[in-house]
Amino acid sequence: MSVILATALAAQDAGASAEPKPTPITPLRWLSDDDYPTKAFAQHANGTTGFLLRVDATGKVTDCRVAATSGFIELDQTTCGVLLARSKFQPARDASGVAIVSIYKGSFTWKFPGDSDKRIKEMQPEPLGIELNLKKIPTGYERPALLRVHFTTEGKPDSCRAEVSSGSVPLDKVACDQAMAQAVRPDPRPDGLRPDTRMVLVSVDVPKAP
Repeated sequence: MSVILATALAAQDAGASAEPKPTPITPLRWLSDDDYPTKAFAQHANGTTGFLLRVDATGKVTDCRVAATSGFIELDQTTCGVLLARSKFQPARDASGVAIVSIYKGSFTWKFPGDSDKRIKEMQPEPLGIELNLKKIPTGYERPALLRVHFTTEGKPDSCRAEVSSGSVPLDKVACDQAMAQAVRPDPRPDGLRPDTRMVLVSVDVPKAP
């Protein structure tokens, strides 16, 4: 079989935020064909993993979170594992020129020769949205929780991880409990593969007083 072709890292959206952003150093060297997970390779699994990297004031990546799943946990985990080990940045700087902690948003597509980016994108599992109705906003709540739910080969959810926390650990746990109860495994793809993971966005709704 010919060598696997992995697409280059996508640059984060320009102008998406006014916040200072870090500058990647030689990003094309961060991931390569040799990093393709063995199991995913054997299955011919492909997909795009969207990620968020936390870059400290020295330019070192201190955390990686999956913002959009490829549909396959091995591809997602390998993406973050390799980026944590290899990615390098010039740190973001504030208006005074002082280096600061920042977030870098990007994506990486795992694919084989002949696979088109459009086709791969069309096969991405749709994220699930869940709304929790609460009497009041939990202490520490900052944003909707972005969760990743993994499924067994039998199609049952067996784990849940908060990729982006709501800011409230107790709420993240409740959100995961609801996601595990409501999420269903993505349908089989046209190529016969069935994704084993999907993203769930859990928001909070607090009824207004009459």
